[in-house]
Amino acid sequence: MNGRQLRLALPGYAMEASLGLGSKTPLLYRDIADHHAALRFDPGLARRVNARLEAAHAGVSRLIGRNRKRLDAIAETLLHHGTIEGEELTALVASLALPGRNTIRRRP
Repeated sequence: MNGRQLRLALPGYAMEASLGLGSKTPLLYRDIADHHAALRFDPGLARRVNARLEAAHAGVSRLIGRNRKRLDAIAETLLHHGTIEGEELTALVASLALPGRNTIRRRP
């Protein structure tokens, strides 16, 4: 693994090794600072972290695919205007809403 790959693996490592969400020895705490060595020298841990990352990537890819037109519209608006806020942002979000969904939740 190169440095970039290790940085991307850190959240998966934290879930698997430090936060108690691992499928193997979930109660065994491993310090997050030791992630470099742990991923290099524990092939099983590296496989489990990779599986988490692969699943997350697949889920995000599906989410982006389902919302591609909305994301493109947001990107186009931001490219054209730079930033948007207030009523302009409210109107954009409302125009991209899924039918039958309450799209904007105002805080009390």
